[in-house]
Amino acid sequence: MIMRGLTAALLRMLMLVELTGCASRVATPDQVFQSFMDRCGDNLFSRKFDQAVEACSQFLESSRHDPKVNGVSPVGYLWRGIAYAGNRQYDRAIEDLSEDVQLMGGHDTTSLTMRGDVYSLKGQYDLAIRDYDDAIKGHEYILSKSTSSPQLAMTRVELAWIYKQRSRIFRFQGKQAKATVDFDKARQLNPSGILEPPIFRILDACPATGSRPC
Repeated sequence: MIMRGLTAALLRMLMLVELTGCASRVATPDQVFQSFMDRCGDNLFSRKFDQAVEACSQFLESSRHDPKVNGVSPVGYLWRGIAYAGNRQYDRAIEDLSEDVQLMGGHDTTSLTMRGDVYSLKGQYDLAIRDYDDAIKGHEYILSKSTSSPQLAMTRVELAWIYKQRSRIFRFQGKQAKATVDFDKARQLNPSGILEPPIFRILDACPATGSRPC
């Protein structure tokens, strides 16, 4: 137990020194947390997946010592899971995304959608559809309850993405009628198709070649 405590304390100090560049100008835990969070997100959205995995791991470690997040930061698992998927480490991606789903109470539409995309990339289409179905239910609930115009607009755009992804799988499985219904729903919700959420487009689970549903 003593060694584990010393290791954790040493790690925290190394984080502080790395952030500030010297031990005499030590950063606060909040600054460490924010720095790693920024690096995690910046590398992910720049598709620098190796750097994103490293930064997101540091972000998750720093979150364990930040009282504001009570020792957990679901977005760290979400972002690192996407980074793993970008590196085609699909099993590790699913582990992180499943952790995010659990931390968010099993109802977070973003983490469910991203896990569905990873299952699709793995060719596990039944599991992908299950996650898409759950995400659709969550979005439909938001649409029925929300009165916020920005939230409603984003919900429609995200829902369009899910219908498009599910349509691809149905088409690949030869279920053309279901594919057409989903595709039409996606087009109705997001006619232009250019406002797709950036976080979903990082992967866009649609490789150009191979036996994928694209």
